Amino acid sequence: LVRDDWYKEGMAINERLDQQKKAKTAGIKGFFSFANDENIISLRVDNIDAAQETSLTLDLIHPTQKQRDIAVELVRTPQNTYFAKLDHTPAGFYYVKLRSAPGQWEIESQLNFGNALHDVELAN
Repeated sequence: LVRDDWYKEGMAINERLDQQKKAKTAGIKGFFSFANDENIISLRVDNIDAAQETSLTLDLIHPTQKQRDIAVELVRTPQNTYFAKLDHTPAGFYYVKLRSAPGQWEIESQLNFGNALHDVELAN
């Protein structure tokens, strides 16, 4: 199978790798918590300028069922943490992409919603 957009896909992969490298070099780490009873995500992120980062983008990607993928915008709270409320509780394993709204950096990680999720580190 020959893909027409192979060049664009290659450039997108390189851009993501550059964003991940920026996060690693800057020491950016996220600490993810999820309150099952309220479907609330709270996230603390180290080594960013929270005053500049008014929101972050979080993608929860199910490994086998695209219809279970979740994309959410996390909004900064007065305590410089980030918050979002989901419509439902995710179940099982998810790949995670956390990135700055303007796309300056990105973290990829994994979460299992079958476990208690309190201050789980997200880092490249």
